[in-house]
Amino acid sequence: MAKTTVVEYKDEEYDVTLTVRRASALDGIDRSIRVAQIYGPRRKKGEPEEVRSTRDQLRRILLLQGYPACLAVTSIESRGKKTLSVELLPEEFLQLPDELVFHWEIAVFDLNPHWVVKAPDDEDDEEGEATEPDDASVSTKD
Repeated sequence: MAKTTVVEYKDEEYDVTLTVRRASALDGIDRSIRVAQIYGPRRKKGEPEEVRSTRDQLRRILLLQGYPACLAVTSIESRGKKTLSVELLPEEFLQLPDELVFHWEIAVFDLNPHWVVKAPDDEDDEEGEATEPDDASVSTKD
């Protein structure tokens, strides 16, 4: 059985349990298909990278790296006012609470470190101390 991590997130709108698994080769294919779907239609030929705003570049990174990876290896149980499913569209993913996406990505990339794409100039930065908002709760279980 594949190794899994459970992420539980609850706030005033969402109450979800995400079961994230170590990827199989088929999961890798599913991830690649989602990357191609995001990359293809948004790519503008001849547009230099400098033309894109920082916000657009970060949005693109999240949609090319986080979105496909999260959906490829996650089973979702959703009980809140707003629901999640593996059929989540890219724009819907961008509207999720940041804290939920943050913990979801950590679980995905902890189990699948080979999916992390690092920029050539990435160095081991010191991690800042994260704080949890009062109106949300997140827990993870291995």
